[in-house]
Amino acid sequence: MALCTQEDVEHLLQAELPPTDPTVAKLIDYAQALIEAEVAGKKHRTLESAAQSETFDGRVPQLFLTAYPVTAVTSVVEDGETLVEDDDYRWYENGRLIRLTPSGNRRYWKGKAQAIEVSYTGGFLSPDHDRQLNHLGMLCATVVARAFKRGEQTAAIPPEAGAVQSISLPDSGSVTYAVGSAEFQGGSVAKFVTLDEDERRQLIPYRRTWLGFS
Repeated sequence: MALCTQEDVEHLLQAELPPTDPTVAKLIDYAQALIEAEVAGKKHRTLESAAQSETFDGRVPQLFLTAYPVTAVTSVVEDGETLVEDDDYRWYENGRLIRLTPSGNRRYWKGKAQAIEVSYTGGFLSPDHDRQLNHLGMLCATVVARAFKRGEQTAAIPPEAGAVQSISLPDSGSVTYAVGSAEFQGGSVAKFVTLDEDERRQLIPYRRTWLGFS
């Protein structure tokens, strides 16, 4: 699921781009990857809500599922034994999973490598999270639109780039880029797709935080 569409970018640019422009799609992919990397930190995590499957080592008091918010846990298997929710384990929306004793107290997960298999659904972008989708979509479109405006300010596009496209931008002249190759005037699109400090702050609520640390 893409965070934003070409139409979103056009709205911010106040300019019409070629229909289904492959360069715009590449820019959106770059911007979305940048946003997901900012949110995930050292973990590989996508923002889209989807079915997930993860395997964990045991001998720990709790597990942390990568994709969150967690909306459902379909199965937990510990060393070949299928566990029962609320009797054997409990899960939380923030991705935390704890093991329970028969009396309901917490206990360690079984001390064995790669012993726990968890199938679940998690991620922000779903019909139940329209507010997050709208916010992240606007942020993604803003990053892409800014990349176009930055591309306008650079040197001439190299001849080897192939077919080019020029569009007019209100109050900032025009921008020329190589169609489909994600090359703007002056080089690869990657150097134009960035997050500023305010945008990084806006992404803080999407990070998982434990005891005040993200």
